[in-house]
Amino acid sequence: MDIRQLNYFTVIAEEKNISKAAERLFISQSALSQQLAQLENILGTTLFLRRRGALELTEAGQIYLNSVYHIIHIDKMAEEQIRRIKNQTDICIDIGISFSVLPHALKKALAQIAVYCPQVRIQLVRQSSRRLKILLSNGQLQLAILSDQLNRQDSPADGLTYYPLCEENFFMIRCLKNTKKNEVIPVPVISCMYSVLSELRQLELIRQHLKHPCRHALSLENPADIPELVRSLSGVSILPGNAVLHPEPDLRIEPLPDCRFSYVLAAQSNRQVSPYLPQIIKLIREAHSALE
Repeated sequence: MDIRQLNYFTVIAEEKNISKAAERLFISQSALSQQLAQLENILGTTLFLRRRGALELTEAGQIYLNSVYHIIHIDKMAEEQIRRIKNQTDICIDIGISFSVLPHALKKALAQIAVYCPQVRIQLVRQSSRRLKILLSNGQLQLAILSDQLNRQDSPADGLTYYPLCEENFFMIRCLKNTKKNEVIPVPVISCMYSVLSELRQLELIRQHLKHPCRHALSLENPADIPELVRSLSGVSILPGNAVLHPEPDLRIEPLPDCRFSYVLAAQSNRQVSPYLPQIIKLIREAHSALE
């Protein structure tokens, strides 16, 4: 069977008469009767009964008609979406992110965006959170995922629109060899330069948590490189929850109390991007929730 046969069937059901249905479909009565017979043969059941010169649906026919209406509706929707895609050119959207922002959730969300918005190509721009805000304000980015804390610190009259996305915990990772009782040697701190936490704030949080002298040792771009340096320097660092690895014998991972950040999607006013914003936001939220 095909969509044409299904359309024939619905018209017969609506007209309750083969002759009238044939006139409406601009085909011969014999051809329409033949199509109906083929459909009933495929289904292995009778769809109509003749009563007082009219056709009435059997119980099986009524069930099938309900399903056919649904199938035809889906087919029309698919055709409409294909027409819209053909009439649209591909659009490239630059989304700014920092290293501390949900890489696994974003990877899953981007795969879903490719499915639901095939004409949209996403390009990720990785910078510090404050640099992303500058690029966004200058119109060099269309979207950026920022810390809500950073948003509150800046002027609200920046011409950007903010959409809540999700929250993220931060953890401290330290080498178990790095602190001894009565030792006053400052613990080396390895900071992630692209974290939403400034280097000074990372140092302050570690000092408060350890209750031990600390010193800033160096900054790295990629959180994935931090655990090995923490081990080799007998140091300590702060990582976002999405970058935390499984505990290792010589490393301890501890949650930082009251260190939970909310993230927002900041958007420049852009007519090309606006139609896709709700879907992008929905997919990022769903991807993050699935990984929690």
